[in-house]
Amino acid sequence: EFVGSSQVLRFVDVAPGLDGPSPGTETPLSGAYCSRVVSGVMPPLIPDTRLEPEAVLLPATQEHHIGAYLGVPLLDAEGTVEGMVCAVSSSPQPELSADDVTTARLIADVIQDVHRRALSSSAASVRRRALRDEVLDLCRGHGRHVVLQPVVELGTGASVAVEALTRFDDTTRNPAQWFATATALGLGHDLELAAAASALEQAG
Repeated sequence: EFVGSSQVLRFVDVAPGLDGPSPGTETPLSGAYCSRVVSGVMPPLIPDTRLEPEAVLLPATQEHHIGAYLGVPLLDAEGTVEGMVCAVSSSPQPELSADDVTTARLIADVIQDVHRRALSSSAASVRRRALRDEVLDLCRGHGRHVVLQPVVELGTGASVAVEALTRFDDTTRNPAQWFATATALGLGHDLELAAAASALEQAG
């Protein structure tokens, strides 16, 4: 669980015969794999940390003897990242694949569903309704804009296309988090279509 600038290990399962952290262990988020996965600096799956430059440079890799890593975010009812479901190995695991990431995401979905059912209090409902209204406003075109980034042919230097990127006025969430929030509220499809329509309109 992410608590302020720290991550707190709430549930820990360690393979028999191995040492591991105990539940309640708290470490800074700044030096963690989790924060880098959430920000997109590191991928959710690293079968061999020796082959991932960012992991090699991270002190936690050596301190905790991390040879392989898998982690997917947990979102709260408002679509904000509140923690991670992670698995680590002290040795590389080259057999890991995208299927394992999918499995971890399914586990995260179940945990999120349990949390959301537990957070059906009136206060949480009010916050969720307010956030839903905010996302609906984004779908209507308020609070977001399109940035066109040229795609350049290296041989000639000519612009051959553009990539349309959606940017949001409210920077408390990055673009990926806004789309994740919309999805968590059942409005992901609406925001994607609205963003695509705005991009086509701006691109002419």
